[in-house]
Amino acid sequence: MLVFSAQSAQLDVIPIFIPIFLIKLNVFKSFALIFFLSSNQLSMNFPYHFPINIIRHPPRRSTANQKAAEKVITGQQTGDYCLRMCKKRKCSIMSMDSSSSSLPDDMWFQILAQLPAKDIYDLARLVCWNWYRIIYTHTFIYTNLQYTPYGLLFKCKDMPIFVTMKQGRIETSMFNAPFSPSLWATSNGLMVTREPRTMTIYYIANPLTKQVFVLPPTIGPTSASWLCGIGYAPVLMEYKVVVTNMMSNGPWGIITPGVDTSWRPIQTDHLGFLRWISRPPLITEGFMHWTFDGSCSEKKIGNQVLTLDLETEIVTKSCVPLSYDEDFDHWKYLSTGKCITVLITLGKCLWEVWEMKSGEWRKLEGVVIDLGTQMFEQYGFELVPIGWLKYLGGARLARSLSFPTSGLQFSLQSGDQGN
Repeated sequence: MLVFSAQSAQLDVIPIFIPIFLIKLNVFKSFALIFFLSSNQLSMNFPYHFPINIIRHPPRRSTANQKAAEKVITGQQTGDYCLRMCKKRKCSIMSMDSSSSSLPDDMWFQILAQLPAKDIYDLARLVCWNWYRIIYTHTFIYTNLQYTPYGLLFKCKDMPIFVTMKQGRIETSMFNAPFSPSLWATSNGLMVTREPRTMTIYYIANPLTKQVFVLPPTIGPTSASWLCGIGYAPVLMEYKVVVTNMMSNGPWGIITPGVDTSWRPIQTDHLGFLRWISRPPLITEGFMHWTFDGSCSEKKIGNQVLTLDLETEIVTKSCVPLSYDEDFDHWKYLSTGKCITVLITLGKCLWEVWEMKSGEWRKLEGVVIDLGTQMFEQYGFELVPIGWLKYLGGARLARSLSFPTSGLQFSLQSGDQGN
């Protein structure tokens, strides 16, 4: 279960600037400015939607882009807006750089960064070369992400559905991909899927802009036992996709989209025997982690954590320093986004919390999740942690049943529970 929240902040703009700007700007740039000034609610949370072009392979001005530009020029409907241009202005839309000097680039940067990602991809990047150059920078993309609302991506039988909330309204969109997604991994709004027939072709897709980036075919035997993950290396400013084999000591591969033309092997010989990997990795800032949830009968194996540094591409192995003298039944690994944690079951409704930072594990002293025996007797089922709503602010628990049930939210600060 994924839980997202969204907050908004009011944006106040002095209206006296509007007529001054409109005199100097052409229709397209005036439209973008009006859109910016009329937006009175902007999401200020860190976003999870990321334009596909951040993978360092921005598209050139193809025929498809030119056709899209012609539709705008002739007044055809584009997205949610219908624009018209006088006949004297029906020239190449890419030649409008002359009027961009009416405003400094840093002001255009702030205006464009607050447009929705879909409008930037469908319209703004086609207006002129100056806007194109501003948009296709890492700084711009991260700034734009600050104004992007949270969303949920639902995996349906036929195609995925993307759901987001804008100004209090729920908006849904279908993601029509030329394939049936059979394998998912996500990072910052990008998802990795696999072509289900050959199982050797992977795609990076952005459900918000409906862009798809095809990765080179994987090497090695074709198998349904491959797992994948995608993460971002902040220092290198690159995304990396990793595939691992679920079989013991199977091959691993890594690729940098937009840079590499083929998959590269990851060295794992120094790790010794690797247990069968049954789940995709947990993602933190610059790292991927493969964990093994265990029980009291798997103490020597279940407490192992494999960590891949996305900058150096080196895999290390660490073990949670559990005290085997203590009476515990089960442990569960969860990602907070910045680090990974493990919740160790000490009783029916009692957990202690460990966290790993910089490769070192430490027990959080004084942090114990205790629901009490009354809670266990009330529900009558075993409760298993499934995720953090906010690290050390609240945990999300679910009853261990095979059919859908309501979840249980537990606040570490107040000790209150709520369905």
